[in-house]
Amino acid sequence: MEHLDEEYTTTDYISFAAATSSVLLYLTGWPAIFAVVRHRSTGETSVFPYVAMFTNCAVWILYAILKVNTVIFYVNCTGATLQITYIFIFYTYTKSKRLFNQQLIGSALFLSAVYTYAYMYTTVNNKLLVMDTLGSIGSFLAVLAYAAPLSAMGTVIANKSTASMNFTLSVANFIVGLEWSVYGKYLGDVYVMGPNILGVIVAIAQLSLFGLYPSRPKPALPT
Repeated sequence: MEHLDEEYTTTDYISFAAATSSVLLYLTGWPAIFAVVRHRSTGETSVFPYVAMFTNCAVWILYAILKVNTVIFYVNCTGATLQITYIFIFYTYTKSKRLFNQQLIGSALFLSAVYTYAYMYTTVNNKLLVMDTLGSIGSFLAVLAYAAPLSAMGTVIANKSTASMNFTLSVANFIVGLEWSVYGKYLGDVYVMGPNILGVIVAIAQLSLFGLYPSRPKPALPT
């Protein structure tokens, strides 16, 4: 009995740490948003990470409802709300509205299909099957969200500068991925643990770019 109490306390502590770190991770988007508003332009900053994160949160909200996990539910509700705010501001100032619209429509169609599937096929007999499907989809999207900042890799290599990447976000991804990996292990939930382990690996890859390239491009030498 004492062992169970200790395990519950440990799980509760880890879930609190993971939830807090996740909310802080979502808040790391504000500096980029403030810069967009200040310059009235999105510049080289890509909106894809925010669209990917929103899509990820929306799937995990549904997974949390079926699993009846309040930690996962409230964390992702917070994340989804913040991403919607970021996306709205980006849409206001971006000049690439055609690409932006394609990403938004793609996300909307995808989520419509996922939610329709869950609504139509969730019954007492196959609830676990639907949860497995949602867990697999959520795991894939979680890895995609972690890797989204790498969409700027081509620009980083071409310009030999990480100015288009967010260092704070990469560090936050590493910490959050590590904490959720531990939480998933305590839950015995491979869908929570698996993608976050990969997320830690991706975050390390992202951070390595900052070691290879400066945040500002070096000025060209005079010829």
